[in-house]
Amino acid sequence: MNISIEELQAKKYQRGGTVVYPPGTPLRCLNPGAGRERREGLFRVEITWPGKGWATYIHIVNHEFKKAGSTGTGNASFKTRMEQSYGCLRLVIAGGPPYRGDPWKRYAPATILAQQEIELWVKPQPSIEDMFAEEDALNRHYMGEWSKEGWTRDGMRR
Repeated sequence: MNISIEELQAKKYQRGGTVVYPPGTPLRCLNPGAGRERREGLFRVEITWPGKGWATYIHIVNHEFKKAGSTGTGNASFKTRMEQSYGCLRLVIAGGPPYRGDPWKRYAPATILAQQEIELWVKPQPSIEDMFAEEDALNRHYMGEWSKEGWTRDGMRR
């Protein structure tokens, strides 16, 4: 389901960054064989919102709502949360298709590999309860294909 900039702004969301696929940045392994493999490259997570604490965020591709999420229960920054989330996808992509796991891991890699820009919108929340409630309400209303509930583009549950 699509979501407009006007809807986002009416809900008090602000643009918090983007995920882009710049040309010439291959996926590569750091510390190979050192026990805990880490990947870098392929895409870049560019965060412009400097906030910390409780926040709800939304992933959007070509005006299509893909997934709402939250920064979690700790004091992590939005930047750290996005770097961790997308860092996880580098490992999934390195493993090659078919991608397995929750809808995020199954469907987000195709968007990245298709070199589509992912917009990140964020809204600070006054409490952890508000943060989780808004995340749930957004995912249920917009039925994002990457959300843990797992809807298809036709609005059917997976």
